[in-house]
Amino acid sequence: MPRTSGGRLAAVSVGIAIVAVLSGALLWLAARPLLALQSQRQIAAEERGFLAAHARVDARTFGALVAARSGVDRERGVEYSLRAPNGVVVAGELDERAWAADARDGWLRFELPDARDPRGARRHLLGRIVALADGSQLLIAYDLDRRARLSAPLLLAAVAGVVLAALLSALAAWVNARRTRRRLRAVSQAMSRLLAGDLSQRLPVTGRTGVDALAGDFNVALERIERLTTTMRAVADSTAHDLRTPLNRLRAAVEVALRREDDPAELRAALDTVLVEVDRVQNT
Repeated sequence: MPRTSGGRLAAVSVGIAIVAVLSGALLWLAARPLLALQSQRQIAAEERGFLAAHARVDARTFGALVAARSGVDRERGVEYSLRAPNGVVVAGELDERAWAADARDGWLRFELPDARDPRGARRHLLGRIVALADGSQLLIAYDLDRRARLSAPLLLAAVAGVVLAALLSALAAWVNARRTRRRLRAVSQAMSRLLAGDLSQRLPVTGRTGVDALAGDFNVALERIERLTTTMRAVADSTAHDLRTPLNRLRAAVEVALRREDDPAELRAALDTVLVEVDRVQNT
């Protein structure tokens, strides 16, 4: 199979599947930095929105707004925490561990236990502290693990689709290679019988492919060869029949001449008969 075009095509399809899996793994490894960058941009957009809202409402209403958003946006991996000027957390679900995280380049990166996971898994969050006009602070954090989990099915679906397509291509190539091998074996057997003298053999035609068209052309040529050969055999048989009679007469005339060699007149008559029969053979 590896020496056939179909086998090589199957090997290429399997190679595509392997490359797809490796590409998916590399994309998965590169996804976290991209998710962090996307989260930073969305946190900046959230910051602008909250600053605009804080400028329009009083502190109590703003606290209620933060509390309401905490309950709604947690499902999409966004969490908030509002700390009053005296340092007391007044709204949000993030506790003091989030506020105590070290900030690098103005961004907080911290871990918190996942209360919804009975195995005690930890969540990786990216956050930013926004200073408000009245001295209070708002912490906006994005759950990076949740975003990765949401994007994982899409990535896995894409990789699975490529792998499935490659495997199906490999299967189709393998089936086509087996079919091609069977057809070539049938052609080889037909040619062997043709070379053995069986001119009635024809190459198999099973469809409308280019190979079938070529086999059809060969069959037309084989049919003409068989017809010409049959005609040539008939002509040879007819010629042999036509030659048999004068050759028999020629033999009889020679035998008569040999028996009458003592009589010049009889010998000459026999030789005249021989010449007549030779002329007939030449004419034939």
